[in-house]
Amino acid sequence: MLWPHRIRVTYSTPFDPPQYNEDGNEIYDEVDKVVPGQVVPLTGGTRTELGHAYTETRYQMLLAPALSLPLKSVAVGYEWNGVQLDPEGAPERHMLGGRLHHYEAVSKSLT
Repeated sequence: MLWPHRIRVTYSTPFDPPQYNEDGNEIYDEVDKVVPGQVVPLTGGTRTELGHAYTETRYQMLLAPALSLPLKSVAVGYEWNGVQLDPEGAPERHMLGGRLHHYEAVSKSLT
């Protein structure tokens, strides 16, 4: 599969075994990595809220299996071409021949 784009992926993951700071709060490892991928626009449109016009664009992102993305309720952030993309749901694993082929995620940009 061709990966023409570079997507910055950020998320926090707990240490294994868990580590705690002096206040007793769990410490998380911050992951910030640029991975190859492909970004495809799905829908776009303009909406008006409180007298302001916004352009909302939804994107489908296919990410190379260059990192281990969390598949549960961990906030994952994406950045592509300097645009911060807000995730809509968790990323999905796509398997091929019993092996991880790529991840897919849907996100949106509001400008």
